[in-house]
Amino acid sequence: MDRGLALRSGARHMSFPDAAYLTIAAFMMNFAWEKFQCPLFIHADPSDGFGAMVRAAIGDVALTWIAYGLLAARFRRWAWGVGKLRGRDWALWVGVAVTLSVAVEIAAIASHRWSYASSNPTIPGTGVSVVPVLQAAILGPASLAVMRLAAQRFPIRRSRGSD
Repeated sequence: MDRGLALRSGARHMSFPDAAYLTIAAFMMNFAWEKFQCPLFIHADPSDGFGAMVRAAIGDVALTWIAYGLLAARFRRWAWGVGKLRGRDWALWVGVAVTLSVAVEIAAIASHRWSYASSNPTIPGTGVSVVPVLQAAILGPASLAVMRLAAQRFPIRRSRGSD
């Protein structure tokens, strides 16, 4: 039985490879984004560029999983992301990811973990940069889409007796 991405008939399980695909996709895309947006931020320790980008990408992966988990609780189904998704499911993902991003930015700015360069555009009235909000809105759903595509492309074969 093919268990790679359970788009089929309402599967109830998210396989380990599905979770790995989501984690790897989220890390790779967010690491690239972090490198791209780095000049727009002022970090407390500017000498730790690569390490800071790795930690930021790991934090982004954690936020991806927090968003996924919150939506799993909302849908009352852990494997919600491997089943058939509708437009509103993707919209909920974006909404949760953006909300988490704004919360992280507000906390980081308040605790002086980083600040924004003058060239960094902010959302009027919030003091929050547009860039990480776009990052969450784009890369969260993109990571899920990559997971779904990878699971379809590289399905897992299981023996009949392992169901």
